[in-house]
Amino acid sequence: MQVETTVNMDSWIKVRLCRASEATGRSRSWIVVTVMKRLAKQSGTLFRDTGCVRYQAGGERSAWRRTHLSLYGRDYDLFLDMKKLFRGSVSLLVAYAIERYLDTIVERVLNGEFNEDTDNYPFQCYVITHETIDSAIVWKIYWGIPANPARLLAPSP
Repeated sequence: MQVETTVNMDSWIKVRLCRASEATGRSRSWIVVTVMKRLAKQSGTLFRDTGCVRYQAGGERSAWRRTHLSLYGRDYDLFLDMKKLFRGSVSLLVAYAIERYLDTIVERVLNGEFNEDTDNYPFQCYVITHETIDSAIVWKIYWGIPANPARLLAPSP
């Protein structure tokens, strides 16, 4: 299932994204998903358990550009989870991920070093499970497949 959505970004970030798309022959959506998956790997350092959702810093709204994305449902869900767990708007997280990882991704694609099947950041599987423990509802979110997939359905100790 494809999800059509948009993110807002500073015009300079959009220019960088468009140039990367042209240089690599990959869609803007593919590039955004790839940098966001890299960002998801930093979940330990980006997680915030309190506070409001942060948004991109001011600037003139006229300098912001809406960017259309076409995402697989699993990637869209990953982005929404990241918003919740990192307490940042999806647009903020996309801009941050582009700033941080775009150059590396472009370089790897252009050098023929990027293979989606063997990349170190695969999220081909997205699973949510839940259970009730002493009247508390416990949700488990899996960004990827664990080494022992049977653990996905095993109850917590």
